[in-house]
Amino acid sequence: MIVAYALFARRNAVLRAIARRSVRQSAVHALREVGVAAFAHVHTLSLRFHLERKTGGLSRVIERGTKGIDTLLSFATFSIFPTLLQVLIFVEII
Repeated sequence: MIVAYALFARRNAVLRAIARRSVRQSAVHALREVGVAAFAHVHTLSLRFHLERKTGGLSRVIERGTKGIDTLLSFATFSIFPTLLQVLIFVEII
């Protein structure tokens, strides 16, 4: 029974690693697109905006935003969607 548990735990770890690797490429692409769009938007702003604001702080805000999107995407992909799928399967069986 202990050996079966160890094999099951190892299998789950491998499957999680495979899932994260397969989703990571699309997540990186989406984050890059958001970052480039934000960067392009900042460049279209007027000179007055850049002179009156601290644009260094703006880059920090943009980075926090992309990290937030990454966290949200990861959480939804690996926590919310699998749970909803399990609930739907369970309801369908019952």
